[in-house]
Amino acid sequence: MPRTAAPATRRNARRTFTTETGCLATTDNLAVVADSDVLLLAIKPQSMTALLAEIRPHVLARHLLVSIAAGVTLRQLVQSLA
Repeated sequence: MPRTAAPATRRNARRTFTTETGCLATTDNLAVVADSDVLLLAIKPQSMTALLAEIRPHVLARHLLVSIAAGVTLRQLVQSLA
C-alpha cells in the first residue's frame, strides 16, 4: 500500500487506519488536497456540497477526482468545482 495515501476522516478510526496501513489519516481536507494527486470522495452524498465548497479553491488541474457518493452526478461535481 502506498504511504502517500491520506484519507480525511472525522472518526477515531484514524489511529487504527494508520496503525494497520502505515498511511497517515487526517481531518484536514485541505492538507489532503495539497498532498495528493488523486482525491477519492467517499463521503455521504449530503456532505458533498460542503466538502466541495471547502476544497474548491485548492483543486488543481493535476488532481484526479473519483467519487463514489451515490446520486452525486458528474455534472454536480463539475458545477461545484467550477
